[in-house]
Amino acid sequence: MILEVTFNNYRLFKGTNSLSFKADKRTKHLLSNSVSLDGANVLKALAIYGSNNSGKTNIVSLLEMIKSILSSQGNIVCNRDIFGDQGPTSFSIVFDNNDGKGWLKYEGIYDSSRKEFLSEKLSNIRFYRTSTGEKTVFERCIPERRLIVLGNDMSEFLDVLPRDRPFMSTVEVNSGSFSALKEWKDSLTRCADFIVPIRMYNIPIGHTIEFLKSKDPDKCRFVKSFVKAADISVTDFDYVENAVFMNSEEQVNEAALSMIEAMVEPYKLMTSYGNRKVPSFFYDSSGTKKIEALASFVYDALTEGKLLVVDELDNGLHYSLTRAITSLFNNLGNTKGQILFTAHDLLLIDSKNLLRKEQIYFVFREKNTANLTPLSAFKANEQHLREGSSLVKRYNHGDFGDVPAPSFVKELLMVLEKKRC
Repeated sequence: MILEVTFNNYRLFKGTNSLSFKADKRTKHLLSNSVSLDGANVLKALAIYGSNNSGKTNIVSLLEMIKSILSSQGNIVCNRDIFGDQGPTSFSIVFDNNDGKGWLKYEGIYDSSRKEFLSEKLSNIRFYRTSTGEKTVFERCIPERRLIVLGNDMSEFLDVLPRDRPFMSTVEVNSGSFSALKEWKDSLTRCADFIVPIRMYNIPIGHTIEFLKSKDPDKCRFVKSFVKAADISVTDFDYVENAVFMNSEEQVNEAALSMIEAMVEPYKLMTSYGNRKVPSFFYDSSGTKKIEALASFVYDALTEGKLLVVDELDNGLHYSLTRAITSLFNNLGNTKGQILFTAHDLLLIDSKNLLRKEQIYFVFREKNTANLTPLSAFKANEQHLREGSSLVKRYNHGDFGDVPAPSFVKELLMVLEKKRC
């Protein structure tokens, strides 16, 4: 599970920002929304709110970047030129793979203008009642010319190791001088696998197709339940291997489709409305299609233990569906899956039985700078609204930061006036 992500100078976020899954132990409300793991109370869900183009998607991109670094892919995308950033990007992630190693903290500083790592560090963290202990696994610091591996000074390797890739991807861990790092490299890879970013406006359906093709009864039942919840008129949803394809009134020869099998797969998803079975691709609404695709990712997150990072969870979905998905992760039965999502639907945060204060974050942008702040950091504004007031009213009032207040009446009147002239 993920406990905390901290970053500085990434895209629109110029200063230090933190996204924390740490649950406030003093809070007795909605206890099922957190789980205890190796001395820490961890939240199962986080929601990020903000106006359009405020920087919410930057958070998703950040986690994608960290995922690629942890998996040693080395494809690091910061888009520095676009956002005009100055100086290197620093980041850290605290995670626990629930594999006996406890909490680990990976941190790094990457200079995208020079396309190289300035420093990296992996630490093993232990949480105690009154303190925190930390033991360094490895540390590479280029400016200070320091390379420490499990307490051993190995700085003589600094000049021969590439700087444009993560340290763990540049050393041989199966044998030789760095073989003791193999188990720690595996831990970083497992954390990378734990992070699953998706975007609702372009969510892939292939994962759900593989679920249905597997004929696994639990997976199929879960996906079908999701689809039925999206549309009460749906009676069934399945993958039909021998689906018939029609071109006008003539059946298309299956051999003609063999060269584009991957493209044909989505057309084999069939939705039943009563006794009539129709191709989902043509007949289902965009919201239903998103639920069809999302269902398999939700299942994996809950059963295998994943952090599902969803950009615009409420894109095309009814409020009751986004609420049900959030509740599913907060459920007492979920002990290893997490979800982090961006959204616009304020009804979710105004539900006092869905999210705790520390589970809600706001992104506010001022010119070319964005800031990330949890709801728990704001205090009641005594001049306007009390603590128990509606969060929607407080948000729209600007108690949590400036919000846009668009009015297009003036523009409309100008257009109408010109037409009359």
